[in-house]
Amino acid sequence: MSNSKKRVITAIIMGLIILPFIFFGSYFFFGLLAILSFIATLELVRMHNEKRELPKILNYTIPCFSPLLVILSMIASLINYQNGIKILIFGLVVIVVFLLILTLFFKELKVTDGFFYIGSILYGGLSFSLMGIVRNASIYSTKELVIPGINLTINLGGLALFAFILLVNMLTDVFAYEMGKRFGKHKLIEDVSPNKTIEGSIYGTLFGSILGTAVFVGLELLLGMRLFGINNIILNIIVCLLIAVFLSIMSQIGDLIASKLKREYELKDYGNLFPGHGGVMDRFDSLIISNAIFFIILIIFGVLL
Repeated sequence: MSNSKKRVITAIIMGLIILPFIFFGSYFFFGLLAILSFIATLELVRMHNEKRELPKILNYTIPCFSPLLVILSMIASLINYQNGIKILIFGLVVIVVFLLILTLFFKELKVTDGFFYIGSILYGGLSFSLMGIVRNASIYSTKELVIPGINLTINLGGLALFAFILLVNMLTDVFAYEMGKRFGKHKLIEDVSPNKTIEGSIYGTLFGSILGTAVFVGLELLLGMRLFGINNIILNIIVCLLIAVFLSIMSQIGDLIASKLKREYELKDYGNLFPGHGGVMDRFDSLIISNAIFFIILIIFGVLL
């Protein structure tokens, strides 16, 4: 089976599994994110430890802090936002201090290893927590879908927000890859990712931004909401498009950062969980950065307080 066909089949299976969790949101989505954050951090820590020949027990103990951050974020998002954020910050401080102290009791560990673990938990753990907060952003939401019989309420406002960032990322990735193969002549950053081209990047940004914005504005009209608080439809479209362009660019930067890190550790892929795609970090590298930026944008717009 060709790699392209393998990628398509894997993407379809991933969609069938992950999309229901995204749709239902709430504890369901946070549960999935807890698992993904553990695997992502495991990939990063194992990559580092194998190069440094560190104790294998650290491969599996350090990543446990990432699901903890997801749980704390769930408390912040679903139970008590203000107090939950304080708990999340407290948890982050405790983890940072603990990992630095840990380097004193393992003679093989350097302080720089401790900082790498902290970075791995932020990169592979906190980033997934922020996805959950964006998807379950219910502070401003005025539209909900109640499913009778199972006592489940789906926050449609948060779903529209996460659909926006997810679509911008996916469409940017697809069009950058396909158009780059057809029309790409000039390398983007050859030393980091030799297959990426400037032409592919431009097409990816163009189509990812326009189509992502079109779907998002359509969802706003369908739900009768202005999620950024802008009532003028033209101005709302312009703002959404500018945000989409910025997020599309950031998603490509996130991809390049992950590629550079792999090259520094002489890896082809972070893992092999998804045939044709690699590991969790390979599949979610662009979303990790762009969603974190989107989280900041939502705070600036007052969507998240």
